[in-house]
Amino acid sequence: MKDVELKLISELMKKSRRSDRELSKTLGISQPTVSRVIKRLKEEGVIKEETIIADFSKLGIELIAVTFGVWSPEKIKTIPERERIEKAKKFISEHPNVIFASSGRGLGKERMIITVHKDYADYNEFMKHARTEWAGLVELESFIISLKSDVAPFPFSLKSLGTYVEKMNR
Repeated sequence: MKDVELKLISELMKKSRRSDRELSKTLGISQPTVSRVIKRLKEEGVIKEETIIADFSKLGIELIAVTFGVWSPEKIKTIPERERIEKAKKFISEHPNVIFASSGRGLGKERMIITVHKDYADYNEFMKHARTEWAGLVELESFIISLKSDVAPFPFSLKSLGTYVEKMNR
């Protein structure tokens, strides 16, 4: 990826609600170049969406849960992978509080979802449904983050990720 593309993406991650003119001044390139690069990056799927990040706690969301799972070795063989994937997609589509889901490896786990919850009772209801839906197939464990805490070092934001993207290719 070209340097100008990374810088543009970095700036958009820090604050996406800026005009092409403002971005061109920040980056030291012409406004038509900014417009063309943004259009191309959207067409290529590099820029997936433009959004805001609200203060979740002010929206009535008290918890973020990062839930890790691992397939039960005995049961995984009983359901074909395609069927497991379709089942997972259906489960996620039925729960709009799932804000991210992925496979990976670490801590002895291979699946991860991030969910938001209005309170602990809401989290418990979600986990009850997850454990019922995936009974015997997946072992689940969560790390729960309280958004009521006043000791958080900084709020959820993509600004730091934008700065990282900017610095990673220097």
